[in-house]
Amino acid sequence: MNSKSINRYVLTLYAVSWAIQLLTIYTSKVLKLEDTRMWLLAGTMLTPTIITLLFLRRNPEWRSYLLLKPNRHLLSMSFWSIVSHSVLAFGTVFMVLQLNWGTHPWFHFSWQGVEILGGPWVLGKGPQSWLFFLGNGLATALVFALLNGVVAAGEEFAWRGFLQNVLIEKLGLNKALLLTGLIWSFWHLPIFLAGHNEPEYPVLGAFILAPIRLVALSFFWGWLTLRCRSFIPAALAHAALNSIQEGVVGNLELSVGTINRDVLVLILTIGLGVWGALMLRKDKLYGVNTLGYK
Repeated sequence: MNSKSINRYVLTLYAVSWAIQLLTIYTSKVLKLEDTRMWLLAGTMLTPTIITLLFLRRNPEWRSYLLLKPNRHLLSMSFWSIVSHSVLAFGTVFMVLQLNWGTHPWFHFSWQGVEILGGPWVLGKGPQSWLFFLGNGLATALVFALLNGVVAAGEEFAWRGFLQNVLIEKLGLNKALLLTGLIWSFWHLPIFLAGHNEPEYPVLGAFILAPIRLVALSFFWGWLTLRCRSFIPAALAHAALNSIQEGVVGNLELSVGTINRDVLVLILTIGLGVWGALMLRKDKLYGVNTLGYK
């Protein structure tokens, strides 16, 4: 694929998605219609798949770049995709509690176990042993990842399923994952600047925190995708982030500024990215459509 075609594809994604995001911002600040905002945001996440399918229909020779047919590593990569973001979520909670930065109204932790006081937990609330709590957390993460997976797949079909592979052929592995993360990050720019993620410091979030975080995720989710030759684990990871991670971390009651929590999440996410980069190096995954094990 030539550079002109890649640029046209990405610019089309930006033009359509930014228009929907701006409409979402308008309804949020003027019309105050919660249901409208929800559907517009869902439409934004589905736009990459729609645009990609239209491009592939007009350019069938591009279909060879798609990573859709998984290999035997699908289940293990799907497991890691969900577990990793669950660990990140509870790791953030434990570190916030240890640093005395706040409390969590959903949990009371002790050496004997955990008392769950709130939140939507598949295996119920109340006092639980640590082993039962771990199973409860994993079951809940799995259910919510699957429920949110369809919408998350709307993005990941384009980012990890298609664009990442195209850029690997043009730029090589590391540059491609870096650029995929940046394109993905700035695709969210209108919503980020409107304070959807970091309402207290939207400019810092949009231009510093989000790009670093999404580039780190690009390396980890890139490894998940390349390891099993399918975007499905990345879609599950995206869904787990949007559900279990944001739900648990977002309900922390902080006694410090939210920047402390967000930087902590950023550091842990960079750790995920480093892990992904190391695994990519270990697996020696290079090239396009020959992403085997050399």
